[in-house]
Amino acid sequence: MAQEQASWGRVCDMSKSGINAVLPLPFAPADLVQLEMADSVLLGRVVYSIPEGSQFLIGIAVQRVELGDSDVSNLLQEALRETMPRTPGVEHSEIYLG
Repeated sequence: MAQEQASWGRVCDMSKSGINAVLPLPFAPADLVQLEMADSVLLGRVVYSIPEGSQFLIGIAVQRVELGDSDVSNLLQEALRETMPRTPGVEHSEIYLG
């Protein structure tokens, strides 16, 4: 059974392959993660976790996006359209069945 952890972190990069975030907690490759940004949620799996001082650089392959309706979520959607347009949920009209 996987242990649940929660922490504040900082997203430092977004690309077509995923997101890099700096967190104070280590994660193992293939761990499921949920990133909450404003009223949006990004779901994915950890690709790598590299120690950087007292923090960890975590590479996350985003698998699904659940966008909210706030102004911050609208900005997030625009960034995701540019970097990860094929990720399920980037467009509000998509329905995820899984």
